[in-house]
Amino acid sequence: MNKVRRKRLSEALELISQARNIKRFLRKIVAVCIDEINQQNGTDYKITDVYFEFTHEVMSNEQENEQNELTEAQKQQVQINTLLSLAQIFGDDLIIQYICDVLDIDYEKVKDKLPDNEADKVQQVQDDLDSIIPDDEGGGIGEQGTEGSTTGTT
Repeated sequence: MNKVRRKRLSEALELISQARNIKRFLRKIVAVCIDEINQQNGTDYKITDVYFEFTHEVMSNEQENEQNELTEAQKQQVQINTLLSLAQIFGDDLIIQYICDVLDIDYEKVKDKLPDNEADKVQQVQDDLDSIIPDDEGGGIGEQGTEGSTTGTT
């Protein structure tokens, strides 16, 4: 384990040394450019007015990145298809929550935009209608009351 740490430390020190060498080289180039700018424009810029900012980027293969994205998308698709196959067991709301988790979407922002379940609404209205007790006084279609009737018995 010690050998691995020493090797990594050695590699890190080598990179730092290379960065210092690159900065020295760039300062020499910038000094020449600043001198030329000062002569042409009558300005008084100094090398201390310039700074370098390096950002670490790992070179990568574009095709490899696209393959990784495709693999991730396929993984999400399999997860969503599995969840959809379980919809009758867990119910729509729970499945939508899980799908939002897979797609990294905030469920709280989505749930208000979802359409209402029409079957639940129809069942609720049907239950309400079934609970109504008719008054049995007639007056419905095809029923005639005796009030105002001109036929009599003699």
